[in-house]
Amino acid sequence: MSSIGDFLLNMVAGSADAAIELELETQLQQLHDNNPADYEAVIKLEVAAMAKLAPALAKSKSKFVAGVIAAIELAFTNSAKTNGITL
Repeated sequence: MSSIGDFLLNMVAGSADAAIELELETQLQQLHDNNPADYEAVIKLEVAAMAKLAPALAKSKSKFVAGVIAAIELAFTNSAKTNGITL
C-alpha cells in the first residue's frame, strides 16, 4: 500500500479497532443468548483459526491489519470470559 494509504488507514485505526471490538462483542453476546451451543462452537473455532493464522499475520507490515486482528481477538477473548468459556 502507498505511504498515503497507510497514513490514512493509521489515522482511523484506533476508532476502527474500538468499533470492531464493540460490535463483535455485541453480536457474540446475541449469539450466546440465542444459541449457546453455536456460540461456544464459534468461540472455539476462532481461537483455533487464529492460532493457525498467527504466523502469517505476524509477517504483516500493516499496523491497521494488526490492529483489526487484535480487536477481533480481544472481542472473542472478552466475550468468552464474560460467558464462562475457557479458552
